[in-house]
Amino acid sequence: MIKCGFSKKIITPSLGIPCSLGVDNEAEEIFDDIYTRVIALQDKSKVIFLISAEVIALSREDRTDIRNAIAKSINMENFQIVIHTIHNHQAPNVRWHVFFSY
Repeated sequence: MIKCGFSKKIITPSLGIPCSLGVDNEAEEIFDDIYTRVIALQDKSKVIFLISAEVIALSREDRTDIRNAIAKSINMENFQIVIHTIHNHQAPNVRWHVFFSY
């Protein structure tokens, strides 16, 4: 039997953060919150986390840092954590430490 769990967290940054499409543009208004969502799947002793963030992109370095931080905090291997973004052009330009603190 596979067990599963779901979670989401608002990751909307403060106004003034650079927008994803404009290097010089800063966010002046928030229309909707943005989220990160996680699905955790477990089958006996195997666990995988599927993480989605509503941002344009995360660098390879940032994804590695996020996976390592999560893996360390809950004692699992970082290859069990999959991270992707939904390429939202109206989301802010991000570095992972803006939204996640472990």
